[in-house]
Amino acid sequence: MRRRFYRIIHLFLYIIWKLQLAQWKGWFKDNAYSDNLLALLKNLSKRYKDTAIDMGGLLIKLGQFFSARIDILPDEVIQELAQLQDRVPPVDYKSIKTIIENEFEKPIDEVYIYFSKETIGSASLAQVHMAKLSDGKDVAVKVLRPGIEDIISTDLKALRRVIDIMKHIKWISRDIDLDGLYMEFYQTLKNEMDYKAELSNAETIKNNLKGFTDFYIPRYYHEYCTRRVLTMEFIDGIKITDEEGLAHIGADKKKITRILIDSFFHQIIEDGFFHADPHPGNIFALKDGRVALIDFGMVGSITPKNMRNIRRMVLSIVFREVEQLVDALDEMGFIKPNADEKRLTASLEYMIDKFWSRTTLSDLDEEFLRGMAQESQQLIFEQPIQLPSDFAFLGKTFITLFGICAALDKDLDYGKLTKEFAQRIIKSEVTRLPSELIRISRKFITDIIELPNIVDSGLAMIKDGNFRVISKIPDMERLIELEKDRSTRLMFSIYTCGMGILSTYLFLSDYKAIGILGFVTTVILFIRSLT
Repeated sequence: MRRRFYRIIHLFLYIIWKLQLAQWKGWFKDNAYSDNLLALLKNLSKRYKDTAIDMGGLLIKLGQFFSARIDILPDEVIQELAQLQDRVPPVDYKSIKTIIENEFEKPIDEVYIYFSKETIGSASLAQVHMAKLSDGKDVAVKVLRPGIEDIISTDLKALRRVIDIMKHIKWISRDIDLDGLYMEFYQTLKNEMDYKAELSNAETIKNNLKGFTDFYIPRYYHEYCTRRVLTMEFIDGIKITDEEGLAHIGADKKKITRILIDSFFHQIIEDGFFHADPHPGNIFALKDGRVALIDFGMVGSITPKNMRNIRRMVLSIVFREVEQLVDALDEMGFIKPNADEKRLTASLEYMIDKFWSRTTLSDLDEEFLRGMAQESQQLIFEQPIQLPSDFAFLGKTFITLFGICAALDKDLDYGKLTKEFAQRIIKSEVTRLPSELIRISRKFITDIIELPNIVDSGLAMIKDGNFRVISKIPDMERLIELEKDRSTRLMFSIYTCGMGILSTYLFLSDYKAIGILGFVTTVILFIRSLT
C-alpha cells in the first residue's frame, strides 16, 4: 500500500509541476501559446488515463468524476478522461465466496441455492454474479471486491495530501473549491461502498416514482443484503444502446426517451433526489415496454432553495427572461463575486437565442453541438462562472441523459418539451403555494415568539452596562432603497395571499376558468415576491 500511496503522489506532483511551469511561462494568459498549452494538457490527461487504467481503484472514479467538470477542465482533457471505463478483470470465485460467507456467517449454499462462479459484470469497486434464492427467484448479487476498502483508503489519503499541496498554489486554489471537491468525491465513494446506503437510495427513488407505471426499479431483498453484499431482482432486459436487441423485442425508442425524460425531470424538479449515474449500462428496455434502472450507489440531492431556483431557471429560459436567469444562477452560487452582470447577461442572451434557433434534436448536428459546447466552455472560462461542487452530479447526469436521448430520438422537439416542463412547473407551484404560505407564516410566528427573548436580552445588557449604541450610516440612500424593496415584497405577499384565496373561491364556485387564471396570476405574484 505504501508503494501505491507514493505512486499516486508522484503522478499528481508531476502534473502539478508541469502546469506550474506552463503558468510561469505565461501559457495560460497568452493566446500565442494556446497550441503549446493544448498539447501539454493532452499529454498530461493521457498520462493520468494510462496510470488510472493500470492502478484502478480511486483513480478511475476520480477521472470519471472530473470528466463532468467542464467549468475547470478544457474539452480536450474531458474527452480523454471520458474514455476511462470502469471495467476491470474479476477476482476469483473463492475470494467472493469467502466475503459472502463472512457477511452472512453461513455457507454460501445456505444463502443461495445456486451461485454462478462466472461474473456478469466487474468494476473497480465490485462485481456481479447470477444466483437463485430458495424460492427459485433469479437474482443479481453485487459483492464488494476483497481488499478494496483498504485500497480506497490509501488512495484517499494520497489525494488528501495532494489537495493540501494544491491549496498553497494560488492560481489553482483561487478559482477552485478544492476542499468542496474532495468532500463531495469522498462522500460519493463512501456511499458507493456501503450497500445498505444503496439499498436505501433505490427504495427512496422507487417510492418517489411509484406513479410512473412505465418506469421500473428492481426489487431488493433486505434479508440478503449487507454492507458488502447486495441482492436484487435480476433484470432480463436489453441495454438501450443495443440497437439489434431493441429491434428484436420491438422496443419503441421514442417512448423510451419520453419515459427517461419524464422520470428524471420528476426526480430533479419535484423530489430533489436523483439517480446520478444514468449511463447506458444502467438502463434497460423490458419486453413489456417498460424501462428499468439499476445501480443506485451514486445519487445526487438538491436543497429546497436550489430546487426553487432550478424551476426559476427553467422558466427564465422558456420565457427568455435572461435577468431572472442570472439572478437564479447567482443565488445557486454559479456566479463569482464582482462579476460584470451586464456582460454576463448579454453572453447568456446570445447563447439562449442561438440554442432556441434549432427546434428539434435532428437540427442539432455534430458541428452545431460542438460549436455550442465550445462557446459554453468559453463562456465559463471568460466569464466569472463556476460550477458549485454540489451541482457537479446534476451536470453530469444532465449531460449523460441528453446524450442518451439524442441517440434514441433524433426528432425530439426539445423546444416543445421544455415549454411543457414550464407548464408543469407553474402547475406545481400553484399546488405548492399553500404549503409555501404556511412555511412563511410559521417563520413569521417563530420570529414573533422570539421577540420577547430579544427584548429581555437587550434590557439585561442595559442593566449590566454592556449596551452600546453605534450610530454609523455610511449609505443612507442604499438603506432607503432596501426599505422600499422590503415594502414592495410585503405588498406582493399580501396581494398573493388575497389572490390565492379569491382564486380558490372562484374555482370552487364553478368559475373554473377564471379561477385557473387567478392561480396563474397568484404564481406570478408569488415568484415576484421571492425575487
